[in-house]
Amino acid sequence: MKRIAALLVALLSLAPVAQAETLSYAPGTPLTENTLENGLTVLLLPLPNSPVTSVSLWVRAGSRDEIPGITGIAHLFEHMMFRPVAPGEPSYFDKAAKLGVDYNASTRFNATEFHDTFTPNLLPQVLAMEAHRFEHEQVSPAMLNVERKAVRSEYASKMGAQPMLDLWADIYRYAYGKHPYGWHIMGDPADLDRITADDCNRFFQKFYKPNNTLLAIAGPITPNTAISLVRQSFGDWSRGPARARWTNEPPMGTKPVEGPGKLTSPSKYVLIGYRAPDYTAPDHLAEDLAEDILFNGENALVAQRLMDQLHLASVADAFNTGYDVGLRKVLVLPNPGVDRTRIEREVQTAIDGFSKLPDADYHAYCEAYSTQLRESQLETLDVTSALGRAW
Repeated sequence: MKRIAALLVALLSLAPVAQAETLSYAPGTPLTENTLENGLTVLLLPLPNSPVTSVSLWVRAGSRDEIPGITGIAHLFEHMMFRPVAPGEPSYFDKAAKLGVDYNASTRFNATEFHDTFTPNLLPQVLAMEAHRFEHEQVSPAMLNVERKAVRSEYASKMGAQPMLDLWADIYRYAYGKHPYGWHIMGDPADLDRITADDCNRFFQKFYKPNNTLLAIAGPITPNTAISLVRQSFGDWSRGPARARWTNEPPMGTKPVEGPGKLTSPSKYVLIGYRAPDYTAPDHLAEDLAEDILFNGENALVAQRLMDQLHLASVADAFNTGYDVGLRKVLVLPNPGVDRTRIEREVQTAIDGFSKLPDADYHAYCEAYSTQLRESQLETLDVTSALGRAW
């Protein structure tokens, strides 16, 4: 049986602090922030030349807000939000499909996000649809049973079948143990059977409140018109209690931790994670840039060493960049016969070589990184997602 391993090591200082840069979209198109009377934060960014509009709603409710026994409830409730608000009503799937709206959602450690992209004339309808489910979602036992089956299927097809995703769950368990970051966002499969409709509705009433939610809109919008539409749709949403202050940040740790994945595979995968400050850290840009130079893509230092110079691997790339908190990760697919310890050693050698990177090469990487950022500014969904992560 091939061994699948996940390795965790402490993050060292990888790079000099990158200089922050404010990237303006265009003169005269400032980002505006509004706070409704009920506490809903609204960020509006006019992008006059965009052919589409995107709406993102971020709720501060993620797996970190769960407790043992009902892990995975944040992810389960993300699914429930697409079901009918009440018996006899069409689901969000049906409503969005009739309008041609491109939609999706994801659950994270610290938040759950929902997004829509559509032609600009549909903004009033989309805001009304979102407000309806955010204000009135009610989970029944029958509806929960339907969605429970869907989540079981997702778990089986992802965590139970794909070694890379299995390692993704394992590396957080190794890194954080019993801390909320230590259980996977999808939760313990056994907890799925324990969660009740009442549990879901209590979770909804506690967290899905305007003063715990961000609404970001980007596209060819007029801010005054957009905020008026937001007030019409969300103005009656009643605020709830403030989310408890987070005081449970895990210690960083200093020693390497490693362990095997649970799934067998005809290929050997190695996932290496580096503990790092989360996105609120003041040097987050330097972290991002260092990760990009070291791990992200075939031109990254690790890929150059493992694939081009030593021919030890067929894949070496950053893994789930921008999605998680607290870990920077590189996934490697070693060539047949290459030992895992050799991979770990050569990855560390590439990292140690970062300090010797010539200035010209460093600036070339910076230019490529800046180009990626600027290109993402043209995607309305990238913009609203970035605003949500920042919030």
